[in-house]
Amino acid sequence: MSYFTAAFAKHNLIQAAVSDSDGAAEFYLDREDGDGSTLFRNKLTRENGGYGTLDTANPDIVKTIDLSRWIRDELRPNDYIVLKLDVEGAEYDILEKMARDDTLRRVRHLFVEWHWQKIGLPESRHMKVLQLLKDQRIPVREWDAAGY
Repeated sequence: MSYFTAAFAKHNLIQAAVSDSDGAAEFYLDREDGDGSTLFRNKLTRENGGYGTLDTANPDIVKTIDLSRWIRDELRPNDYIVLKLDVEGAEYDILEKMARDDTLRRVRHLFVEWHWQKIGLPESRHMKVLQLLKDQRIPVREWDAAGY
């Protein structure tokens, strides 16, 4: 038995992008180091005022999983959910959908890296999501993958 198999025996790797819907989507790879890969073709890169690279000419098609549906179907109602979202812009659609279908209230702690500026989202939408989280009393800690 390998270290990985033993260390993660109770885990299930799902090879898909977290989203607000089940299906498939174009996924744009950061072929330099992978840490900026995204579902958003218009995400800022080093070429247009952001960081990293993005291969917009050759997107991969990936399976997407609706996170709120997955929580509803796969977790028990009283499970203690700590959610970390570093999904390069998809956090807004995901969190808004979770609020609409009432799965957001099940999250006990949220760690999130916000990308509104990197994908051209209006600050007003960012602020609306922050207020939504505050209204639902979801403890939020900003996550920044830099340095990890």
